[in-house]
Amino acid sequence: ARQAAIAIENARLYEERNRKIRELDALNKIASSITSTLDLERVLDLTMQELKDLLGVEVCSLMLLDEQTDELVFKVSLGPGAEQVKRLRLGSSQGIAGWVAREGQPALVLDVRSDPRWYSNIDHSTGFTTKSILAVPLKSKEKVIGVIEVINKVQGTFTADDQHLLDSISMVVATAIENARLFGELNK
Repeated sequence: ARQAAIAIENARLYEERNRKIRELDALNKIASSITSTLDLERVLDLTMQELKDLLGVEVCSLMLLDEQTDELVFKVSLGPGAEQVKRLRLGSSQGIAGWVAREGQPALVLDVRSDPRWYSNIDHSTGFTTKSILAVPLKSKEKVIGVIEVINKVQGTFTADDQHLLDSISMVVATAIENARLFGELNK
């Protein structure tokens, strides 16, 4: 029984190590894409694809806050219904992503239907079924500029480790977005 327990613990440690290696590799790829080009659209697309693969989710989206209208605008969306979503806007008072933008806090929701913040109109528009969401704010100098959300983890459920990783990635992405905006202003 003792050897079985040791083997189980070794397997758990091995899997944990491999997960950390995958995370570091993804962070490295994201950082490399950010430093290799000034094309923000390309950086965001590559980042979200890495994120989708790393976290093993059905859908991931990046929304930026339009300060004029106080709406979240979908800039990148990957997965089923992605093309329909890119034409939609979400008020900052709507849904879990709206709450994240308004409060500047992450949200990890394992069952969206039991959450009063859930806004089902996006699913109705796309035909997609959201079950769980992990969303984090994109912040630049403590100001929320957008939200990254990942939807429906394929294997297992979202964890605090997933949230920590998404928080880390969001900081890098927010910096890239802000740098691109500043570069664009300088060019004007």
